Amino acid sequence: MNNLKESLKIAGEIMLKSTFKWVLIVFLGSFFTLLSFLVALFWNLDLIIGEEYKFASFFYGLLKENIPAFLLVFGAPIFFIVYVVMAQKVTIKNTTYLLMRSKAGDYVTQVLVSALEKMSSKHQWSSNIMNKAALKMQVLREIKDDPNASGIQRSIIRYGFRKIDLEDVDFKNGENLSEKLVDKFKLFFEEMMKPTLMYFWILLLVQFILLISSLFLR
Repeated sequence: MNNLKESLKIAGEIMLKSTFKWVLIVFLGSFFTLLSFLVALFWNLDLIIGEEYKFASFFYGLLKENIPAFLLVFGAPIFFIVYVVMAQKVTIKNTTYLLMRSKAGDYVTQVLVSALEKMSSKHQWSSNIMNKAALKMQVLREIKDDPNASGIQRSIIRYGFRKIDLEDVDFKNGENLSEKLVDKFKLFFEEMMKPTLMYFWILLLVQFILLISSLFLR
């Protein structure tokens, strides 16, 4: 019962933090996209006055006289989509990272260790496991047959072994191979999966620069 409460608490905290980042990216990104769109639009309305408000005249007028405003106005839907996609990726990355840093991550590692120990006990390191592709197939086969492994744990292990670099692993030398693989797996989630909002702030900065540039060009 205590384990269940603890698991629910961990899951709640992770979801809260991940949801906050999703809302931050989508809300702030959408707000600035809309603001930039409206400012660029009304700042350049004179391009269609006297032209019977034709869409084509505004389109080509902006393209010819104010490219930054053109990008802000007609690129607004693209900016919005990019923010949503970015929010999804950051949320997934953040959720996985926090999960692996919590006690739930220890359970995932235990499933992986168990699978590698089974593989090692079958003396398959030198005979069958000679490269990364063969290793992934064997690991996935082992965790698939593990009744203690949940769908989420299998997904995380599958994702990790698809991403981690095993080029420097000597598969012919089975000594401490399981330990090396587990260390690489942990290191990947600690370093490579650490969430960052750098690209979000860069995109906002690009929009801000475009907005300022559009004002000075008219």
